[in-house]
Amino acid sequence: MSDLTKGSAFFLPKKPGERVPFEPLLEGQESSNATHTRYDDYIKAIQYLEKKIENFLLTVNESAISDLCNFVKNTYNKGENSILNPPNRFYALPTALVFTGIDKEENTRFFKCVSQKLQQNNFNHIVFLNSMDCTDMKRIEKQHFKHILGLKSLSKLIIIIQDFECFIPEVLENFIYLCSHYQDRIPIVLMLGITTCIRGIDPLHENYSYSVVRLLKPEAFYLQTQKARCDDLVSQCLIEDAKCMKVGEKTYEFLLDMFIGKKFSLSLFVSSLKYALMHYFYINPLSILTTIEPEAIHSRLDLLNENHVEMIRMQISFREYVESKLHQPAEARQLLCDDYYVKSLLPTFCQNMAIYHQRFAIALEFIIFLQEFLQECLNYDVKKLKSKYELYSIALKKPGLGENEYIQILLDDLIKIDPKKIGELLQIFVSILKTMLDNVENIKQEYEDFYQFLVRSKEIENDLTRPSASTRSAATKIKNKESTILQKIEKIGDDYKQLVIDVVNYLEVFFDENLRHYSTNTLFELFYYQEDISILECAFVPKIRSAIHAALGLSTEYINCNCCMVESDDESNEKDDNDWDSREQILSTHNDTSILYKLHLQCGKLINVRDWLDSFENVISKENLENRKLNEKEIVARFIKGFEELKLIGIIGSSSRKTDHFKRLSWGKL
Repeated sequence: MSDLTKGSAFFLPKKPGERVPFEPLLEGQESSNATHTRYDDYIKAIQYLEKKIENFLLTVNESAISDLCNFVKNTYNKGENSILNPPNRFYALPTALVFTGIDKEENTRFFKCVSQKLQQNNFNHIVFLNSMDCTDMKRIEKQHFKHILGLKSLSKLIIIIQDFECFIPEVLENFIYLCSHYQDRIPIVLMLGITTCIRGIDPLHENYSYSVVRLLKPEAFYLQTQKARCDDLVSQCLIEDAKCMKVGEKTYEFLLDMFIGKKFSLSLFVSSLKYALMHYFYINPLSILTTIEPEAIHSRLDLLNENHVEMIRMQISFREYVESKLHQPAEARQLLCDDYYVKSLLPTFCQNMAIYHQRFAIALEFIIFLQEFLQECLNYDVKKLKSKYELYSIALKKPGLGENEYIQILLDDLIKIDPKKIGELLQIFVSILKTMLDNVENIKQEYEDFYQFLVRSKEIENDLTRPSASTRSAATKIKNKESTILQKIEKIGDDYKQLVIDVVNYLEVFFDENLRHYSTNTLFELFYYQEDISILECAFVPKIRSAIHAALGLSTEYINCNCCMVESDDESNEKDDNDWDSREQILSTHNDTSILYKLHLQCGKLINVRDWLDSFENVISKENLENRKLNEKEIVARFIKGFEELKLIGIIGSSSRKTDHFKRLSWGKL
């Protein structure tokens, strides 16, 4: 698809004031109605995604926010540590140790939500302290507490320190002493954001003396872990909704790398997903078929022309579908020649894809609960369990999650459990399917099958507790009592084992069918964004070193100033020097660092400092400074400044072989 959509596009002349949101694709053969529909679908999809993410941000740490607000509310109640009747001058400051994470933007957002929640009570004063602005006590008092320390009311003062570990310990110690001193007049509550420590209160004991720690009464609060948040975000944005755009394996790995890989940034994950969504609609003329209800797709078929249909025929999955119909030559001929017939099949393909996504989400949910069930029954090691985002990553790789060995391991371990506990797992599966009956098509049969398994489990359990029928004589009853009970237990045990085996066999078929790879569906290319991740990398993973080299080597194009424009040569010179690039010319109007960089490109492995200085002097001597001759000291000073900048960037380094030489650390040119 990318080879087609990245071709040249035909631009229609625009009327004054007319705005064309998207370019017409298919070499300009896409109708204006289809182009505008594609743009409208993009706007709806991006708004829908933003609404989902907003809902995720509101609920992700809702319990932690509520706990913090209750903590602040319950401090300084009348009692042992009441301000109205303090036991002594110094007593413990209520301190909330909030273990957040290394995502600074997410932490700032969280503490803002806490602040807004606390400010609903007008009696609370909120103060934010930042390590960059609080390098000494004078700055803290001047910027934050000059108007507060004179208060004599009992309004609570909540001091939020987001980057507690970045503070200078001596400064924060003095600040804690100050807060403890004013605590008899102002009820002060501290909130310390801790990012690098996972558990415990080690940051307090490691960096602060006992005389300071004893003034604090810490209570720990933990936010949702990064992996748990990733599970929720991936589930809401990529798995649960069958109508949203899906992403391929490489794009998904890139998104994970933004969130729990190298960046640990929720904002980068969201921005990358939005960018992928924009690019998906921008380059895909068939996206008008993918994000609407399958029942409403008939209204979009009129927007398709022969170019759309030809693009459908070029998809690999469609060609495989045609090959599967070779035993029916008439139908295969229609698929290749009849545009109307291809259009008539599109609603079926889209409907099948929607059903696949719905059933896939249910099967994946089964795997999550199966893991938890086996962990309780067999004492599974938590590290061996896979989170939802890891399972989804496996599902996007061929041959899919259904055929992965991890699923077979789970099913093999399910046979090892106590057969009497199988009813608990069946009850969970039945509950999940029951909630999905109204939303998912063709799931009723699975619901009835699992319900029958549950009924069998309850019948076997009832047989175990049902009393045996009375015999004719008491003597016979006593004689046969023991053998009857043993036979019943043996029979019930066999029934339980057979039930477990039947359930495992059914689950194996169920997972194999519903967790198959997405590429097994016809026209999956329409629904999955599978473009080269270099598009996302260019936008969100900048290559800083390459940018620095380009800025130094092509400074004229970067600055785009008139004083650095290269004069054109004669035609004869152009013919003789066809391989010469005008951008390589060194001008005296360039920045000193840029001049030194271009000069160093002409050197070998080692650079003679004296020759480098002489070349630099020859270049800058051409500057027109109102006939003022450059001072030698000024030349040396400018050289040293540019030289140190190149050394700081890492383009050159000291040489141990020759003291008057420096070695190049970068090679090649842009």
